[in-house]
Amino acid sequence: MSSSAEILSGCDLNMKNKETKELKDLTNDLAKNNDLNPDDLKALIESTGESSEDEEMSNKENNESIIIVPTEAKENNSDSTTSKVGLKKQTSKQLSIEDDIRMALESINIDQITTSTHIDSNNNQLSAAILAEKKAKVQLETTTPIIVNPPRQVDNPQTLSDQLEDARWMMKEFLNGKFHKIMEYCKERAHISFFHECGSALFDFLDAFLALDKEKLNGALASMRKAGERANSYRRKTGIVGYLVRGDFTNYTDLELHAELIFAVTELMTGLLTILADQSIYGAVNSCIKAKSAYSCLKNCQYGLEDKLEWESEVSRQNLEAGTCLGIGGFDLILSFCPTVVTRILDYVGFNSDRLDALDKLKKCIDNQETIFFEICAISMTVYHAFLSYFYGIGELNEPFFDLCSQRWNTSQTNIEIINVGRGSRDLVMGKPVNSIEYFQATLSGTSNKSYPQLNYVCYWQLTWSYVMLGDWSEAAHYSGLLKDNCTWSRCMFTYLHAIFLFQHMENNKLTLLEPIIAECLGNVPKLKRHLGGKRAFHEKIVLDRSKRYANKVNDMLLPAFELIYIWNIFKMMSSDLSLLYPMLEMVEEKLKIHKKTLGRASLDKYCYLIFMKAVILKNLKQTDAALELFNEVLSCKSRIVDQTNLLAQSCFEIGLVNYESNDYKQAKKWIKRAKSDYSGYVSQSLIEYRVRWVLDIIKKAKKDERALAKQQQLEKQQLEQKAMADKTAA
Repeated sequence: MSSSAEILSGCDLNMKNKETKELKDLTNDLAKNNDLNPDDLKALIESTGESSEDEEMSNKENNESIIIVPTEAKENNSDSTTSKVGLKKQTSKQLSIEDDIRMALESINIDQITTSTHIDSNNNQLSAAILAEKKAKVQLETTTPIIVNPPRQVDNPQTLSDQLEDARWMMKEFLNGKFHKIMEYCKERAHISFFHECGSALFDFLDAFLALDKEKLNGALASMRKAGERANSYRRKTGIVGYLVRGDFTNYTDLELHAELIFAVTELMTGLLTILADQSIYGAVNSCIKAKSAYSCLKNCQYGLEDKLEWESEVSRQNLEAGTCLGIGGFDLILSFCPTVVTRILDYVGFNSDRLDALDKLKKCIDNQETIFFEICAISMTVYHAFLSYFYGIGELNEPFFDLCSQRWNTSQTNIEIINVGRGSRDLVMGKPVNSIEYFQATLSGTSNKSYPQLNYVCYWQLTWSYVMLGDWSEAAHYSGLLKDNCTWSRCMFTYLHAIFLFQHMENNKLTLLEPIIAECLGNVPKLKRHLGGKRAFHEKIVLDRSKRYANKVNDMLLPAFELIYIWNIFKMMSSDLSLLYPMLEMVEEKLKIHKKTLGRASLDKYCYLIFMKAVILKNLKQTDAALELFNEVLSCKSRIVDQTNLLAQSCFEIGLVNYESNDYKQAKKWIKRAKSDYSGYVSQSLIEYRVRWVLDIIKKAKKDERALAKQQQLEKQQLEQKAMADKTAA
């Protein structure tokens, strides 16, 4: 369903003020469509605008609770893939006019409008869309409101409750894009509480982590250690006994437990900064010690929640619970991404690397929306669900999470950059690239990204894949080029992306002049590789191999973008809108007319590559039988494939996924384990091994839930039989 803002934009209503001819025509059309007098509608619009302003001022003065309502209704962009996206900015006057018109129509009784209005489908789409949006909005308002008390600034936060409330206000201002304001605020009040000092250190950490600059990393490390010392001074000292046995936390004060939590945060951040700043064996050992210390403190907080019966306030308990769930859940989630051998050792020494348990803990934090940790957890979970789960996992869309965040985000101003990034990421994974482009462009036009240019880099990355979904290789090359030139996170990957998107653009438009530029980019890729924690990132291994192979023979590349589209699970995102996949399928079939199976061993690799990509697209088009046939065809060429040996393991894995999605867990485990055990030494091996463990964990939990459900049903059946027997005996 289209929102009225999008239809107004599409109609190019560039109204400069409310007295223009276009506004008069629009008002007359709306009045005609709704059986109203034009003068009455105009008066109604003006009165509605005035009353809404008065109501807003009244609410602000009275500091009333905010009702979060999911009111966004985005347009289905299935027909937009055949044309280049044109993004048009609305002026503030246009938005205010649109809001006045919508509020005027909302003040009219819905039943009266719908029964008395005959809407012509060709000429009255605007009023129909507004009415439909109004109906949906009213229905949502009456079924899923969420109440959140607005945070407030505390002038002199001396008590723990005041400090928590002030911290909650700081989080609100941070999300509103006032980064520098809150950073200075934390530094000014660092002497008041360890919350403010930790907040100041976290700003330094964020800046250093995003920039990965040696000097900034060392500065952030010093700030974090200082904040840790401050929090440590408020902790209860237990001596060596506290490290050996579980203590009794019944008599701990709320302040001591919160100090334990903040100290855990500083220890964890110190460990992470240490491994980034010092990649020697000493840095690795020191980082592990800090991580263990942080985990012990988080477990102490968990014990405190279990033992302590009397709290200074419910707000204090809720914040400690949310922070503990975030800390332990986030810690366990990070550990779950370690290699299997490492996780087994970590589990043995007392850690928990169960990804699904970690997500359950994080969900508990998300459910507690009144705490200072909700926004941090929501941002972290957005990164997980919109990025990590698609790259490391199989990309299972978590709609309930995004629905919850959308409800919360709807209370925010529409131009908050960090919120727009979240909204855009949500729409991207849901297969709505046109909507996501609007949000990311809005972020780039904001002001906060001037303070934190890393927001720009996130937008460039997401915009790159948004345009890839639309098949706009020129724009994809443009934004990957901006990453290549400005962002230091992974210049190796960004340069390769820029090269292959330029190649796709060159091939589609016969622009042979781009060939030297592409060759130069591919030649530079090996020079840009980097190490993290002493190891080379495995996603860079793939692009290094490909760039070395094709740097001197650019024209030998065959749909190179499709390989990374598969690796980043973009096909899975596109499966929400099947019209996005058909142009991709046509490109593959066009190449299959050239590369035949019978042309020899060199061409066989290319043929199998195309067959595999076609099978992946068909799988996402829900044509599983045809996809399985093609995957098996790739496996039948096992002995004759020369270079593309990764296709064999990937085909086994994809067959396992098809069986998993059809709930045939036995066959799924068979094929998925075969993908790991039967093949080795190929470029995407690390990625496949991550995804194998990911799916096996899900299958294990699903079977465990099935057994628990069967046991519960058997127990209920026995209870019913016993009751029937007792009734029969009594009779």
